[in-house]
Amino acid sequence: MDRLLRQAEACFRAGDRARAEALCQQVLGRAPGSAGALRLLGILRLEGGRAADAIPLLREALQAGPENLDGLDALAAACAAIGDYRQAEELVRRALAVDGSRPVAHFRLGMALASQGRWSEAASAFEAAIALEPRYAEAHHNLGDALTKLLRPQDAIACFRRALAIDSANPDTHNSLGFALQELRLWGAATRHYQRALALDPDFSKAHYNLALARLFHHDFEHGWPEYEQRLNCKPIRATLRKRLDTLDRYEHLPRWQGPSAAGGGEVAIWAEQGIGDQILFSTLIPELIASGVRFVYEVDRRLLPAYERALPGARFVPLDDPPQEALQRVERVLLAGSLPGLYRRSRADFDRQPARLLGALPERVAHYRRRLDAPGPGLKVALAWSSTREDWWAQKKSARLADFTPLLELPGVRFVDVQYGDTAAERDAVAAATGLRPLRFDEVSYFNDLEELLAILEACDLVITTSNATAHFAGALGKRTWLLYLAGQPPFHYWAPGEDHRALWYPAVEILTAVQHADWPSLVQMVAARLAGETRSEGPGSTSVAAGAAHDTRSARDELARVKAMRAEGRLAEAVAACREILRRAPGDAEAWSELSHALRWQGELDGARSAAARAIEIAPRLAGAWFNLGATEVAQGAPARGIESYRRALEFDPAFAEAWSNLGDALGATGDKPGEIDAYRRAIGINPRLAPVWSNLGNALLAAGEIGEALLACRRATELQPDFAAGWNNLGNALHECGEHVEAITACEAALRLAPRLAAAWSTLGAALHALGRHEDAIRAHRTALEIQPGVAHHHFNLGMALQHCGRRLDAIASLRRALAIDPDHAPAHWDLGFALLGTGQLREGWDEYEWRWRRPTAEPKRYSFAMWDGDASRARRLLLWAEQGIGDQILYAGMIPELAASPLHLTLEVDPRLLPLFRRSFPGIAVIPLRHPPAAHAADFDCQSPVGSLGRWLRGSFESFPRRPSFLEADPSRAQAYRARLLGDRPARVVGISWKSANPEFGSHKSISLLDWQGILRVPGACFVDLQYGETAAERERVERQAGARIEHLPDLDLHDDLDGLAALCAACDLVITASNVTAHVAGALGRPVWLIVPLGNGRLWYWFTGRTDSPWYPSLRIFTQQTPGSWREAVDEVARELATWVQDAKR
Repeated sequence: MDRLLRQAEACFRAGDRARAEALCQQVLGRAPGSAGALRLLGILRLEGGRAADAIPLLREALQAGPENLDGLDALAAACAAIGDYRQAEELVRRALAVDGSRPVAHFRLGMALASQGRWSEAASAFEAAIALEPRYAEAHHNLGDALTKLLRPQDAIACFRRALAIDSANPDTHNSLGFALQELRLWGAATRHYQRALALDPDFSKAHYNLALARLFHHDFEHGWPEYEQRLNCKPIRATLRKRLDTLDRYEHLPRWQGPSAAGGGEVAIWAEQGIGDQILFSTLIPELIASGVRFVYEVDRRLLPAYERALPGARFVPLDDPPQEALQRVERVLLAGSLPGLYRRSRADFDRQPARLLGALPERVAHYRRRLDAPGPGLKVALAWSSTREDWWAQKKSARLADFTPLLELPGVRFVDVQYGDTAAERDAVAAATGLRPLRFDEVSYFNDLEELLAILEACDLVITTSNATAHFAGALGKRTWLLYLAGQPPFHYWAPGEDHRALWYPAVEILTAVQHADWPSLVQMVAARLAGETRSEGPGSTSVAAGAAHDTRSARDELARVKAMRAEGRLAEAVAACREILRRAPGDAEAWSELSHALRWQGELDGARSAAARAIEIAPRLAGAWFNLGATEVAQGAPARGIESYRRALEFDPAFAEAWSNLGDALGATGDKPGEIDAYRRAIGINPRLAPVWSNLGNALLAAGEIGEALLACRRATELQPDFAAGWNNLGNALHECGEHVEAITACEAALRLAPRLAAAWSTLGAALHALGRHEDAIRAHRTALEIQPGVAHHHFNLGMALQHCGRRLDAIASLRRALAIDPDHAPAHWDLGFALLGTGQLREGWDEYEWRWRRPTAEPKRYSFAMWDGDASRARRLLLWAEQGIGDQILYAGMIPELAASPLHLTLEVDPRLLPLFRRSFPGIAVIPLRHPPAAHAADFDCQSPVGSLGRWLRGSFESFPRRPSFLEADPSRAQAYRARLLGDRPARVVGISWKSANPEFGSHKSISLLDWQGILRVPGACFVDLQYGETAAERERVERQAGARIEHLPDLDLHDDLDGLAALCAACDLVITASNVTAHVAGALGRPVWLIVPLGNGRLWYWFTGRTDSPWYPSLRIFTQQTPGSWREAVDEVARELATWVQDAKR
């Protein structure tokens, strides 16, 4: 039995599935309960697409034998294949209980949870997989998908980019990244990734569909509508049209209508598609169909048939049925309604023809509901709908809870009418119990079925407030004033992408109101409530409670003050001051005049006078909000933001809807470091007046400073949409785009700012940063110098110039710029940190190490792992020292070169390192304790006297080049593995073994350090060398390509994981006679082993500080030799030099 089973397993591994199944059947014929045979047969059925048949076999196998991981995995996969995700989850959890160290098991758990819509739990499972296997591309991708579903697009983008750094040719990841970018309204970047997905897979229908939506969101209708035709191949859309498409396919002999200009006559059938909202939307084109003279029959929802027949008597309608009615089948041409916009809405200008009103309610029913709504007395009547019937993750953007609308329901003088279809009784009861508030509902009406009645109720109201659902379409088709609410990011559907006036292109009466935050209905509702409150107030902002003592409160006096305000707004400040004084001469008790005088004096710079005037206004009218506002603004201008904050709060106490006071309060709170308060104040300001472009821009800056990059981007973009000539707003948008990694779009935004304001230094600085990020360093330097010509006293401009100079390899010039930045702002941590790199890179080690310590004080720095005492470099004053690794594997190896000196001291050392380094470091440093680096930290303060990150050892041990020992090596590979690898590579050949590595995965500099393997052809053609692959990651395609094109074979050991098995990598490096490598982990491993290393490094950006400027050797690794690019971006000269040297080296080795 065992022999037959082994044979079956061998056939399975060899791909002979039929033979494997036959052998399994033989085993089971003799031993029906063989767990191994049952399991293998189940796996064969599963892989053959017969998951349902596999499940009983796999279950029986688990019952017959001990808990087997392969069996659990296979059974979980089979359950998932038939849609039983809960059972799949349970099985994966059983497998994890047996062995929790397998990344794939955590990944499968994430997939099972994601399939149940449990996105947060799924994200945790994917994170666990990545913690065990950082280069698990599928896990990064699926974590990104989960974060997208959790409305965390910025985090999702980072995940997708990490996945693409591992596997750049995955079309699904490009598509998903495009979707996440679209959530931040980065239409250009999204489009590029959809196009990349389609270049990799031209038949990828979901990418076609998403590309269409991106273009339609961005109002690129010319290209969007043709792509939109791919919707019929996209699973979610096709599922809604299945029956209709089946019928359409049966009439495929009928030509598709090409539009009113197409040749041929006969009646056209327009078939409805998708939900009722989409059907109404597409039907807004019926008036143009009528005007074109084409004969057509149009399918509409049966519930709205009377309304359409009443509104459009020139059209022929039939009710929607599945399959379609016979009238739709006896036609000569057909078209799905979703294809109509491609004929009639090919440009933005075409939407100017949208009807203001398409449908009408029955007048007698409107009058009926209006009487009932008016019965309790006067007041604004507002229809409210808050939810969608959609049940997938996308519903988060469309559906809120009635409880979220409590701030709106609490507004006085407003009567709310529940028009939400479905049963809302439980929600209304809960709100009533919590607040005593209950919106009116006409319970005798079925809002889902009695659509004529619903239209009449909407028509009877003054305003409709709704999320994205059918109600929005009903109200839009009625031409009823409507506020459509949705969360931050892209609209729920392409047709809600607003025009320049923030109105829906398809429904002119619908105004779009969106949140800045993702997944945050309460803040959006607060904004809407503030706006609605402002509309119901009888007086303007800042004018409440004018003092009774203002004896001359006449229309004439108010007109005079209005003229004064106009003078101030026009910059005629002296005239405004004089006019105020004249008013006050006649009426010294006019508090508003004193307040306006304060305002004008402040703008003149007369701060003491402004403060006195505001104080006088408050003395006369203690509740005059405008006076408190002016007092606060003056106090802030005098350098007292805390007092200003109190004054602004008093202004808002008397006038909560004073938008400018909220805005200024935000400025003042930001100046005192209260970022949450600043953000909240700005949000309240735009809630009251959503058209304040500078406040949107300030909100964007505050969000950016708080690390909320995605929301910052949305706010900054809103500012430029509201005020296209706002130069500072364009710069802020550019800054947000740059921080988001969209540097091309950032440059476009900065150029827009500079067209408006050529001397806007901040825009030159942001432009320089974006150019720098794209590797255009000389252009970046010119931009930064221009910023400094305009504003020479800004530390950050000097810092940016210093960074650009450093990345060009001009470290001495960079040092000068960074020192100037620190002379202006001595606490500029990033400048200190970059200065440290520049000083270290030029050999100024002692000062460089001191500046390098500022790395912990940068705004984005990770905190130190431990808080107990830091080592001060004195080995005599401490016994137990904990050293902990920081940064990447290469850095950990580099700094480990200082361990032997410490190990020779009286100190008792414990070293925390990446777990992958444990075997290598424990062998190399037998006198110290080497433990794995854990997250969170696992060491205990009580076990140590002090601690130090390994990167700080240089302060005490490497103060000059003379302090570097001439030690040939400090790491020791496994000699038996090294010998075995060498024998395996060479056999009996006399060649020299040359290990090669050509790429870096460093997210910041990797592209600058990496060399295409095709560029190595000159090296690989050198005879007499046996080249072996030392490059971590998947290299098969590159090796095959270079072998085809250059005839160069590179040996590869498929059973050695060069990424995770670093002890194996060290052994393979030790088996080499020479290692030629780009600047990556391989260079550090081989150098630390003392193997001859030829390192090829870039000129400028990507040449890390520890290779030092101008050196061809390395004090860190005496066996290492450096070859440097001669021209940035070109490897030809350096590779040619290495090839010549290699040919000589091989010949010398033969002698």
